[in-house]
Amino acid sequence: MDQSRAERVRLTDRRHGVPRLVARFADLGRAREAMLRLESAGVDGDAIALIGRPAEEAHRQDQRDADPRTMQFLSRRLVVGVVAGALIGAVAGAVVGGIVVAFSDAGVALVMVATIVVGALAGATVGALVSVERSTGFSESYILTFQDASAGPIWLAVYEPDRNVESTLQALAPLELRRPRDLAELREIVDAPR
Repeated sequence: MDQSRAERVRLTDRRHGVPRLVARFADLGRAREAMLRLESAGVDGDAIALIGRPAEEAHRQDQRDADPRTMQFLSRRLVVGVVAGALIGAVAGAVVGGIVVAFSDAGVALVMVATIVVGALAGATVGALVSVERSTGFSESYILTFQDASAGPIWLAVYEPDRNVESTLQALAPLELRRPRDLAELREIVDAPR
C-alpha cells in the first residue's frame, strides 16, 4: 500500500486501531454537528476523530486559519442562547411577579418590572452557558471542522462502545454508517470511490 493511502486513514487525534463505528458525512460542518451530538449523548471527545483525506488536509493546515470561522460559529450560537434564555427568563419572571403581586400589597409595576428584568438577566446567563457548552467540542478533531479542506465527504470515527452511539449517528442521517472489522477493512471503507 502506498504512503499517501496509509496517511489518509491515519487518525487526526493520533489514535491507532480500529474504531467501533465510522460514519460518512457530506462535509465538515455536518461532522462537527455529529461530534457535538455524540458528546452531548455522553461519548468522550477523546473517542471521536475525523479520518480520511479531507481530515488530513485540515490537519496539515495552520489551525489559526480556522479561528475566525470558529468564533463566528460560536458567536452565532451564543447570541441565540442569550436571546432565547432572556426571553424564557423574562416570561418566568413575569409569572413570578404575577404570583408575588397576587399574594402581597407590593406595587404592581415595580414588582413586575423587577421580576421580569431579573428573570431576563438570569435566563440570558443560563442561555449563554448552555449555548457555549452545547457548541464546544472536546475532541482533538473538533477544531479541524472549521478548516478549509477539500469539498467532499468526511469520515467520523468513534472508538467508544456505546449503544447510544449508533442511534445518535443514525438520527443525524449520515451518508453511510459502517462497523469495520479490522484496519484493512477500514482502509477499504475510507478509500472506496464514491
